[in-house]
Amino acid sequence: MDNFLIFDFDGTIVDSRELVRALYNEIAERENYIKINQVDVANLSNLSINERCKELNLPLYKIPSIALEVRKKYKRQLPKLKMKNEVSLLLHNLKKAGFRLGIISSNDKSNIVEFLQVNNLNIFDSIFSENNLFGKHQAISKFIRKHNLQVSDAIYIGDEVRDVVACKKVGIKVIAVTWGYDSLGFLLENDPNFIANSAEEISDIVNNYFKKI
Repeated sequence: MDNFLIFDFDGTIVDSRELVRALYNEIAERENYIKINQVDVANLSNLSINERCKELNLPLYKIPSIALEVRKKYKRQLPKLKMKNEVSLLLHNLKKAGFRLGIISSNDKSNIVEFLQVNNLNIFDSIFSENNLFGKHQAISKFIRKHNLQVSDAIYIGDEVRDVVACKKVGIKVIAVTWGYDSLGFLLENDPNFIANSAEEISDIVNNYFKKI
């Protein structure tokens, strides 16, 4: 089978929201930004990156340097991170079914590889790290070119509106999962091709999609 399933990492495969929140709050305390409290998370999940920055009184231009610091601190916490519910079984089943599996993430490749090794998930054909938070469409385009794919050969699976927007720019189908960083309502506003509320629904979607094309 030549079909490629491309996954986002944080929020889609790994449950890292609380870790990222804690790491950000360490920086916020030092730099006098507004911290993300537990009660803020639901509200922030309905906002774009620009809107989140305004809510937190955080200059947008600071995002790349904060993301870099978070990625470095992230590695020390890898043993504590957990998989999203049933995602491990889903990935193994998709691999057994003959799908090629990839990851595109703004996280460091070394973090991703270590997490996959710890969780017995050395089943991915390609891992692509893109540090530009605002250039995910470029990362997806590079991935497709690297593997000599047509956009119809692949589906992207992610949890954020920026995943949906990036996929639309490239012309690749996208499944938005509802257990990640962005809320269901915010995802629906941006009209993904598919919505998945569970790992099982991802399996149903990809199997039905590739049967029809």
